[in-house]
Amino acid sequence: MSFSGDEGERTDVFAIPLAVEDREETNPVATGLQLLCVAGDDLGKTFALEARSMIIGRGKADLALRATDVSRKHARIWSSSGSHWIEDLGSVNGTLVNGAPLREPFALRFGDRVQIGSTILVFSRHDELEERLRQLQKLDAMGALVKGLAHDFNNTLQVILVGIDTLEELHGGDRSDAHAVLADMTRAAESASGLIQRLLRIGRTQPEALEPVRLDAVLTDALAMARRMLPANVTMQIAGSTEVQVRGSRGELQQVLLNVFVNARDAMPDGGTIDIHVRTLELDRTVAKQHHLQVEGTYVELAVRDSGIGMEPSVIERAFEPFFTTKGEGKGSGLGLAMIYSTIKSHGGAVLLESEPRRGTTVRIFLPVAR
Repeated sequence: MSFSGDEGERTDVFAIPLAVEDREETNPVATGLQLLCVAGDDLGKTFALEARSMIIGRGKADLALRATDVSRKHARIWSSSGSHWIEDLGSVNGTLVNGAPLREPFALRFGDRVQIGSTILVFSRHDELEERLRQLQKLDAMGALVKGLAHDFNNTLQVILVGIDTLEELHGGDRSDAHAVLADMTRAAESASGLIQRLLRIGRTQPEALEPVRLDAVLTDALAMARRMLPANVTMQIAGSTEVQVRGSRGELQQVLLNVFVNARDAMPDGGTIDIHVRTLELDRTVAKQHHLQVEGTYVELAVRDSGIGMEPSVIERAFEPFFTTKGEGKGSGLGLAMIYSTIKSHGGAVLLESEPRRGTTVRIFLPVAR
């Protein structure tokens, strides 16, 4: 048995403090001691050690965890002799400290990792300065998200602005063309409204509900908006069956495709071709893993290939990093691919990049088929 001495070294002892009430202790709340969840269903949650003796478990336990592999009274943590001790209470799955099974009471020191079932907790002290730093980091992350949404919003507004210019040119001309432009502008406005809803959802803990979405409808809307943003020397062609349903958010998937098309356009300053190919695949566990997918099953692959300048391997490695861009100053936020990656991952899918310098780029998007 050991405890942390003044020098941070462990010293063997032969007696375990038993009765917490026998000694006057510093109020644990005042010291800010806590257990921080770094893995498991309570990831990111902090549990303040508010009493001198607390039960860790499920249900009505003092420190109640959400994981189902935790016993109702799994372990006990208490303070005595200036230290915090932990012991297993005969739990089904046992308690580990720093990877070692806990067979007798153990004196914790800062940084020790306590594993309760599949939940991992780190013994630490709440620091007001660290808390402020975390808040700043949250604000920074929120700023990055808002910047990414602004990037998407700008793409949507471009469709509307181009549509207005086109209507001015068509004034007095063919009304059917005018109706087509108005339809595109309406879709763009609806997409912009969806982006605003995403801004309003910032800070909510519940993920957005996904529902069956027809891929052909998503593609039709995205293609209609993209065509208004493409120069005359860029052509688009599509192959494969798009009559399939995926689980997702129609607005978010539409924005993903619009971002992919805009990136393809920017990679072809002298014009070129954007080829879209759709197919349905049955992937076993091995192949699913190779494609960075979590589970086996039926997926739709949507591959978008441009004939542009392509990318070096070093660029591909960083392509999904937020704020990374090879475009010139003021020409790109570096958030397009990052937002694509984040959205597709949240839909249970994956994004792969294939590219070579001067040989174009293929963006392969995998989405699970809705049952």
